[in-house]
Amino acid sequence: MKRRRRWWAACAAALAATVSCARPYPPTGGDPDQEAPWVVATEPEAMAVVPGWDEPVVFRFNERISENGIEQSVMVSPETGEVRIDKGRSELRVSLEGGWQPGQIYRVVVLPVVRDLFGNVRGEPIDLVFSTGPEIPGTALAGRVSDRLTGRPVPDARVEAVRRADSTVYVARTDTAGIYAMRHIPAGEYDLNAFVDQVMNRRPDFTEPYDSGATVLAATDTTLISFSLLRGDTTAAHVTGATAPDSGHIQVRLDDYLDPEVPLDGVTVELLRLPDSTAVEIADVMHEHAWEALEARRRAVADSLAAASDSAAAEKGAVTPGAEPARPDSAAASGAGGAGAAAPAESTGRGAGRPADPAAIEAADSAGAGGVRGGAPDAAAADSVALPSRTFVVVPAAPLPPETDFVIRVTGIRNIHGLTDGGGTAELRTPKRPAPPADTAAADTVPALAPDTVPPAAPDTLRPGPVEPAAPPAAVPSSAVSRPRPMPTPSARSDASPEP
Repeated sequence: MKRRRRWWAACAAALAATVSCARPYPPTGGDPDQEAPWVVATEPEAMAVVPGWDEPVVFRFNERISENGIEQSVMVSPETGEVRIDKGRSELRVSLEGGWQPGQIYRVVVLPVVRDLFGNVRGEPIDLVFSTGPEIPGTALAGRVSDRLTGRPVPDARVEAVRRADSTVYVARTDTAGIYAMRHIPAGEYDLNAFVDQVMNRRPDFTEPYDSGATVLAATDTTLISFSLLRGDTTAAHVTGATAPDSGHIQVRLDDYLDPEVPLDGVTVELLRLPDSTAVEIADVMHEHAWEALEARRRAVADSLAAASDSAAAEKGAVTPGAEPARPDSAAASGAGGAGAAAPAESTGRGAGRPADPAAIEAADSAGAGGVRGGAPDAAAADSVALPSRTFVVVPAAPLPPETDFVIRVTGIRNIHGLTDGGGTAELRTPKRPAPPADTAAADTVPALAPDTVPPAAPDTLRPGPVEPAAPPAAVPSSAVSRPRPMPTPSARSDASPEP
């Protein structure tokens, strides 16, 4: 019995010593490790040409590394076989199923997931390029991957470059800023694919955001190609509603997005006034961003005209100190025929839009006010890309009457995926006529009282006394005019006699 107890005690002590040695803590008294592991050597070396290489590619680190996340930490391009990863105490060994193929330029990337036993993670990927035969060219294919609907960068997207000559697939992944790069790939013609590989099968599925392209890469080229990812769709766009923010335009809403770069030439709009279904003439149909740019340009023209008018009036001395500057007529400045209306200015190849005043446009351009979008100048608007929208604008030929019901019918809508024959019907009601501006009110702002609301004068509470005869004008001394006599008290007035 004693011998058995001693045996269990020895086992427990050995197990405790083993666990204690495996704990990832620094030696007693030492500084804690706060530095991520770094590479001290690779096999083969970077940019080496090693024909017939058949050994694993080795990344050797300065310290022991953790096994967490190692399974998905390495990407090999081109994909000539399944990637296999073996982890040693302080190294990673990468090999391909079927071996490294001859005549290829390989790029092995270790993603920034490698960490040590203290949790310190590398912040940068490890990039190793070597060749199994040909010279390594100085080519580069790079760009940005963004979401087509929002314009935001797409991280961790898969980008493929398929070489047409031999169907070799070169791959890269985007970083947190949506940037990808393929360096030192052979020259040639390539078909390009970019997508979010949500099911991890290394091919684009219909439900995954996707974009494609093509390029020809020369031996020393650096080519920049960007992608805008969009999910697939099989249905056309349908009208979900319509509103009239004012009497000058109607906003039609859809259940799908429109491509802002495709004109709405094929869209047919029919506007009927209720209840008698009277047809209303349509002047233009435009994208929402085009309408916003047109409205911004009109505001710039109106502001320029107002500034020029104030300046001219000041030079002629027509502006008095403290007077409010003159304001241009709002309907004239906006080109509208009625309150709240906004008839279109000269449009691009559609309908019979009302042209803007050439002199006003020239004055605005000379003052630096050009076509803008969202308050930005022309240069910024030209560089920015209009985002897709589910709304487009219908402009009637004349301002719509207020508080009136209409029905709008739309056909020929083409959505952002290129699907045609979209459309639908919606009802709308124009808003009330806006109140006149405050500066058009009468100068006298004191409200007039109705005759029956005028309060009666208070009765004279003084007792009547003798009436004093009025003196002739010539007999009234000047002192009497400037010095009035004090009013007597009631008792004194009743007993007093008239003054001579």
